[in-house]
Amino acid sequence: MSGDNHFRFLFHVHTASSFDATTSIRRLLSVAEKYDVTHLAITEHNNFDSFQKARDLLPTLQSRIELVPAVEYSTEAGDIIVLFVAGVIAFRTYPDLLREAKVRGGMIVLPHPYKRRSYPPDLVDSLDLYELANFRGAARSFDPSPFRTKGFIFGSDAHHFSDLPGYINNYYSTLDFRNALLEGHPVPSFHRADVGFMNNVSKLMSKIRRQIS
Repeated sequence: MSGDNHFRFLFHVHTASSFDATTSIRRLLSVAEKYDVTHLAITEHNNFDSFQKARDLLPTLQSRIELVPAVEYSTEAGDIIVLFVAGVIAFRTYPDLLREAKVRGGMIVLPHPYKRRSYPPDLVDSLDLYELANFRGAARSFDPSPFRTKGFIFGSDAHHFSDLPGYINNYYSTLDFRNALLEGHPVPSFHRADVGFMNNVSKLMSKIRRQIS
């Protein structure tokens, strides 16, 4: 593929700072480094607690990963992810969130569309990207026709170590990172951090069986 830049973006992951996740920030960063991730969006539920902690840890890992500010917001229209806004946006309704995100230069992403029966037109109009595939809900399908004019992205939605890293978005582009995202046509690659661990367990069990037989 042509392009001067190759960005590897791990999008839509959670750590223990989200109420339903268990992954530590250090473990997440270590896995991202192992899989040559260049950009990482930690999308905690309704909080921005992980960003500074992750930024402080990166130098100790000698990592060059670039953190993308991100929050996954719970709204009356379902979850909405905002990228590139450093901090939590206060809002009452989802139109308030969309409007304030745009004012602050944010990028609006619709995660796991399969969870919704319908999509408000103003939400669809405001979207920069939608999640074409979500690792956590890989068996779920949806009708993508409402988003035919929108770019897409692949989300890991990782909540636990066994989920990581899931999908990695590969962008081969002459553009900078943000504009490559906005083009909305990444090439996905799929990885599982626990494969090596499970292979080692399998080898250990085989060795034990040989010893006791």
